Amino acid sequence: MNPLAIVPARSGSQEIPNKNFKPIAPNRDNPIQLAVRCARRAGCEVVVSSDREEEEPMRGVRWLRRPATLCRHTTPMCAVVEHVMLTIPGPADQIILLVQPTQPLRRPKHLRAAIALLTRRTTPACIVSVVRTESVDKLYTIEHGVLQACGLDVERRQEGHP
Repeated sequence: MNPLAIVPARSGSQEIPNKNFKPIAPNRDNPIQLAVRCARRAGCEVVVSSDREEEEPMRGVRWLRRPATLCRHTTPMCAVVEHVMLTIPGPADQIILLVQPTQPLRRPKHLRAAIALLTRRTTPACIVSVVRTESVDKLYTIEHGVLQACGLDVERRQEGHP
């Protein structure tokens, strides 16, 4: 059983309309194509969940049209994942990876490491990848290998704040 990578690709964005569909890489790939390629190279089956029709078919990728009610900037990602899981049911123990198109520096080795951790362990429900930052608006810290909220009350621009 291959892990399932869900690539959420909404066309709406408050800052850059259609950002997931615009070429960014030197070879003119868009963020969706980069995320799909990364997931495929990590050995995953891939589902793209989008509010747009598939423009260019990608081999081995399933394109799932997401309802408009799940395409708002306020829609929780959990609801998007749940929609995919209900539409494309898999085994109860299937490993599911959320592969955000807006993270173009992610590599297949990062996904393989997450898959290895989820395969090896019996209790964690999920794994979150993080990177070190020097930003003053950090929301989480890692304590003893576990992601912990650090208590800062930071306003998110996605919620209509600056």
